[in-house]
Amino acid sequence: MGRLIGLDLARGLAVFGMYAVHVGPAPSQGGVIGFLMELAQGRSSALFAVLAGFAVALITGRRTPKTGLAGRQAVAKVIIRAVILLALGTALP
Repeated sequence: MGRLIGLDLARGLAVFGMYAVHVGPAPSQGGVIGFLMELAQGRSSALFAVLAGFAVALITGRRTPKTGLAGRQAVAKVIIRAVILLALGTALP
């Protein structure tokens, strides 16, 4: 299966939004920058979580769950991703 460009773009938007919220100026700054910071706050992490769930649905077989060897491989991929995200999340200050 090829890349889903829309999914990649939405992921990029979520990651950049979370980055902006963590290192950008405070929303109380006002103006366009303050509005963009307010817009990104909370929505970026929610978008990232929704996209993570969507990715799990794609990995595991969309509407018809994979079975047999393909199903076990899909479960292994999900577990590996979960362990990596847990390790990265734990390592963050």
